[in-house]
Amino acid sequence: MKIKKGALLILFLSLLIIPNLIAVEIILTKDSYSPRETLLSEIKGNFISLTSNNILIYEGDKVHSEPLITGLTKQNNQYYFYAMLPNKEGNYSLKIENAEYISLGKIKSDALIQNFTIKRTNVSVLSINPGFIFTNQDFEITVKSLDVGQKVSFSLGNVTKNISLAEETEETIKFLISDLKASQTTLKINDYSIPVFTTKKINNSEGIKRLDSNPQKLTGVLVYGQNYFFTIVLQNSGNENLTNITISNNFNAVIKPSSISLLEPGESEQVNLSLSVKIKSNFSGEVIADYGDSDTIIPLTFEITENKTQVNLTSGTGITESLSCAYIGRICLDNQECNGTVTSSLEGSCCQGECIDKVVSSYNWVYGVLLLLVVGILLGYFYYKTKKNQKRKSPDELLKEKSHQFKTRMNPNREVSGDLDRT
Repeated sequence: MKIKKGALLILFLSLLIIPNLIAVEIILTKDSYSPRETLLSEIKGNFISLTSNNILIYEGDKVHSEPLITGLTKQNNQYYFYAMLPNKEGNYSLKIENAEYISLGKIKSDALIQNFTIKRTNVSVLSINPGFIFTNQDFEITVKSLDVGQKVSFSLGNVTKNISLAEETEETIKFLISDLKASQTTLKINDYSIPVFTTKKINNSEGIKRLDSNPQKLTGVLVYGQNYFFTIVLQNSGNENLTNITISNNFNAVIKPSSISLLEPGESEQVNLSLSVKIKSNFSGEVIADYGDSDTIIPLTFEITENKTQVNLTSGTGITESLSCAYIGRICLDNQECNGTVTSSLEGSCCQGECIDKVVSSYNWVYGVLLLLVVGILLGYFYYKTKKNQKRKSPDELLKEKSHQFKTRMNPNREVSGDLDRT
């Protein structure tokens, strides 16, 4: 009986412990946030599929109407998610919807919910972007002091930095990847912990292959239905030639050129990125420049809006947006025509192709002769109409004229010249 009781006790404890070990869990750093503060969270569980489109911020029982800047990454079988919260107090929840995961040996897709509140307090808070770092090169992070000014301290490994931020001011802080001693670490910003993941370590020995990008990331607010153009400069910052560089992306942008055959040390190449915003939800992605056994990743995070007044592409974050024809194509001269697609630009019509000389016809003399014929026909027509419309004499006038001629001939006093016929 004692053995059976022990077995039942072990079984009972197992039923309590095992679900907690395998359950899906959303862990927020706080239960209550300030408006516009950055929400940081960890998501644990055995997900079959999970993307940023599955994670939504609800305001009450409805999805928050305004777009939010968010980001999601999976590192070491754990997900990290962040969101720039709205500027409105209330009851909110983070929900995972339509994502498949395994729970108790079964595939499920039930919604997962974690509630939180947004409420103004007197506590100094920050807006941090991004909420995690995933890179293989030097990186930067943007912080903004909300509501009140404050001192901000940064700690990354053995590196510490301190700045003072006035109310509603923003500053971008740069860090060197060479300062990192591990592939996974934490950047401490006051009371916030930002996970930092690196894919490769930079070797300071001879034979360095390194490709840097400017900007290092693309962020901002874009308008749904519009086209945007960005410029990324790739530079060989190492001391070896970089060959067969391929540039790609995972968010359906057009990149030109899509490959670079050779970049010598110190050389740089401009890459143009054309993005058409065809979705209404916020999205993130990456531009990847692959050069053999290494790559350079430029992360992208965009908030989408339908209000053009909300567009924000800040140069301080590395955005180089331009609707100039210089970044799209070329402007054709008056004696040229576009052999390609013509689009709008700041300077007017812009040719996305080659400008070729217009073909001048050798039959111009024919057009000249035809023009003279037309003019001659018109002049003849008007002359004819003029003569036709001249005033004709009436019958009375003709009768008087004939009568006058007869009287003149019958006048006996009229001199007669010439011989008279004899009878």
